[in-house]
Amino acid sequence: MDRGYMDWHRIAARPHPYSSQANNNVRAYIRSRLKSLVEKHERVVLSDYFSNIAFVQSSTGVYFEGSSILVKVSGTSDSKEELSNGTTSKAILLSASYTSPSISPGASDSFAAVALIQTVDHFAKHRLLRTLVFSFGNDGEGGKGARSFLKHP
Repeated sequence: MDRGYMDWHRIAARPHPYSSQANNNVRAYIRSRLKSLVEKHERVVLSDYFSNIAFVQSSTGVYFEGSSILVKVSGTSDSKEELSNGTTSKAILLSASYTSPSISPGASDSFAAVALIQTVDHFAKHRLLRTLVFSFGNDGEGGKGARSFLKHP
């Protein structure tokens, strides 16, 4: 709990909107925290995901470049299970944004990212049957980061 509070205090110290140096600093901090957790567990993988997407929204062309951090905690079973709707799934996705509005330190967004860091730590030590994928996304305020993640291969 103390570590989570320190993370939250560090991340929410000042506004860190998308495409700012403060946002880059927050991303680097989150990545370093995750890297220290990943190095302790062989079934946990950290990767950077850089994406771009172009689309039309309300008659306006939109282009977005995002930078997310992905962590995969492999489950104890790699077999696909059929779900009640007939589809199969191997992983559960948990996500949080690490951006803030330009006029606020983004305490709630920052808290969600901190909670996700703590969740990675817990499930790296106590693996589930299913694989977990954690996405720390950029530009949660505008939704374009989530939209570009859906295009992830």
